[in-house]
Amino acid sequence: MTPPAPLDFNIILPESAGPGTQSCSRKAKITWTNQTGKTIDVFTLPTCVSPQQTPAPIANNTETRSFTVNQDAKNGSYEYSYHPEGPDHQTRSGTIDIDG
Repeated sequence: MTPPAPLDFNIILPESAGPGTQSCSRKAKITWTNQTGKTIDVFTLPTCVSPQQTPAPIANNTETRSFTVNQDAKNGSYEYSYHPEGPDHQTRSGTIDIDG
């Protein structure tokens, strides 16, 4: 029996807080959509995805390219962070949880 295909996830980066935790499996495809109201000028990817090339800058209301959760990623939590441009905006973070 063939295992089900991994799901695709689009994570919304909201205006007021971090996006929280997204559970997913190996080989899943992940995109992020900037809805912060500002351009994201710094984006640090979680180590569980490839390619490890930052998508920043990310214009407001824009979706990133697709990133793939690595087949050899261990179960656990992988943090990522981003910073909307401007001195009054703080770095925010979210988590990818690989649940096997």
